Amino acid sequence: MTDDRPYRARGLASWYGKQFHGSRTSSGEIYDMYAASAAHPVMPIPSYARVTNTRTGASVLVRVNDRGPFKKDRVIDLSYAAAVKIGIADSGTGEVEVVRLTFDDIRALRGDAPRADPAPVAAAPPPSDPTVETGRWSVQVGAFQQEANAVALREHVAVQMQQAGNELAGQGAPRVERDGSIFRVLVGAANDRTAAQTLAQQLGRLLGRETVVLMR
Repeated sequence: MTDDRPYRARGLASWYGKQFHGSRTSSGEIYDMYAASAAHPVMPIPSYARVTNTRTGASVLVRVNDRGPFKKDRVIDLSYAAAVKIGIADSGTGEVEVVRLTFDDIRALRGDAPRADPAPVAAAPPPSDPTVETGRWSVQVGAFQQEANAVALREHVAVQMQQAGNELAGQGAPRVERDGSIFRVLVGAANDRTAAQTLAQQLGRLLGRETVVLMR
C-alpha cells in the first residue's frame, strides 16, 4: 500500500520480543518490545492500526513501523507490550481483527495525525530531594532532542488517553515542555508524589512505555 486507504483484516497475530529488542526496524527506528508497535506486510510505514482480540474484545492502538510477519498464516506481528495489552502474550498467538487508522480516523480522534514516535532519549534524573512529597508532580512519558518527535508522541498519547476514558479523566491533555536541549512529554500536575506515581503506573500500562515521575 502506498496511499491513505482503509484496511481491515482478520486472522492470526503473533508477537516478537527479546531477540529483536534494540534492533533496527524497517522504518529505521529501534525496536522497543515495551512500546506498542507492530510489523505488517503491506501497510505504509509508518501507519497506525487498532488490533482487537476477537475472543475477548481487548484492543490496542499500535504504530506499524516494521515489515512482517514472515509466516503465511499470520496477519500481523505485535510487540510484546501490544500482545500483553490484548492478552495473547502467554499463548504466543491469537485471533485478531486489524483495522488501519486513516488520516481522517486519527483526526476524528484527536486532530492532526501523529507523524513520528521514535525511541526516547535518556529519562530525566530523579528529583534532587526525593523525600519531598508535595509540589507539582508530573509524569514524563517521553523525552526527545527534536521538538517534532515530542509533539508527535504528545498527540499519540492524547489519542490513547481519550480511548482509555474514565480511567484517566481529569488529567488534562498531555503537553510538551522544553528543558534546555530536551523536549519532555508530560501528563498531569498532581499535588503530591503518590498521586503522580499512581498516574505513572496507569500510563505505563496504557502506553507500554517507561514513565518517570518529575517535579515540574
